[in-house]
Amino acid sequence: MFDLIPARPRSMFNNFFGDDFVRMMDASRGMETDIKETETGYEISMDVPGYEKGDINVSAKNDVLTVSVEKSEEKEEKNDSYIRRERCYGKQQRSFSLAGIDQDSIDASFENGVLKITLNKDAKYITDKKIEIK
Repeated sequence: MFDLIPARPRSMFNNFFGDDFVRMMDASRGMETDIKETETGYEISMDVPGYEKGDINVSAKNDVLTVSVEKSEEKEEKNDSYIRRERCYGKQQRSFSLAGIDQDSIDASFENGVLKITLNKDAKYITDKKIEIK
């Protein structure tokens, strides 16, 4: 039995477009989000690893909550015989409907690569009403 694809010698150049590159270029990755409903509102937990607080923008406009992250970073070896130089530029954005949310009470915090946003339901939407059948 033989392999259709011959084995290549292992080299750091073989994985030039390997997992890290694919992960960086895959726009569907990152900003993974969990949304939990509470009695009075919602809690959003969003993973934004590798970003600092200043790289993150949270805004509410026209009943839409938008979270965007943008990073511009350059890493460079300081000698003439470098093997690899890397630059990281990226922007991602997620949006959510704010229908039924008290926009004045939105609260956000950031710790250890996780953005947490607390959204309170608008009081007029918090009802538990029995409807009488006629």
